[in-house]
Amino acid sequence: MPGATFTGCDASALLMRRANDMARGLGLANVEFVEGDLREVAGSLGTFDYVIAHGFYSWVPADVRDAFLALAHGHLAPGGLVYVSYNVLPGCFVRQIGWDAIKLEDAGAATARERLEGARRVRRDLAQAWRAAGGMAAMLAPELADDAGRTDGRSITTTCRA
Repeated sequence: MPGATFTGCDASALLMRRANDMARGLGLANVEFVEGDLREVAGSLGTFDYVIAHGFYSWVPADVRDAFLALAHGHLAPGGLVYVSYNVLPGCFVRQIGWDAIKLEDAGAATARERLEGARRVRRDLAQAWRAAGGMAAMLAPELADDAGRTDGRSITTTCRA
């Protein structure tokens, strides 16, 4: 989208340096990265047609969430859109139940194979229970039930999230 401009913000100098390197490597002249705390840099930002919070809103302190919402309110162009990714609270609480159950199951496992088998057992049981429960849980049940198509390596990385 060469006619658009994009701004990314993060407090991590490392991530902003990597993002700038990547943008330069791709020849993107319409991308700007602002290093800094959202609570401090928001006033220096322009007006946006889209304001996106992807993957951070649920784990930052309340004052950062408030700063994001203030930024969205104060910097959104008329007719603009604010998007907060699905993986935020309270939706992630349902997934957290699954992750916590797997951690409990894995606590007594002596080997990686036992951890994987325990994780699969918990995922199967939760998927069955969540399907029957309906609502949000039923929507996430397929995510837990898709072990049949996973390799052992993929199952380990996707079921053992922190």
